[in-house]
Amino acid sequence: MLRECGVRDIRINYLCADTLRVPRDTLAEIIIAWRDGFSEPIGRHSRFSEAEARERMDDIIDTINNPDGYFVWLVPVITAINPE
Repeated sequence: MLRECGVRDIRINYLCADTLRVPRDTLAEIIIAWRDGFSEPIGRHSRFSEAEARERMDDIIDTINNPDGYFVWLVPVITAINPE
């Protein structure tokens, strides 16, 4: 799709946020905010109910808060050059 837009030098890098690099409470707060903000729309627009979405995010939060747990969030960062 990017090539169709005429851009060049397309690159994809990944930002890694995990429980080794980011404070656990920071990661947990992000997922708590997502749970509180997105459980209802997930329940409306996916195969998961709102309760199931909350439960799955609560599981992630529990893993983050467990000193023996590991959580990783890989964020693709896509860049390209617009020749115009």
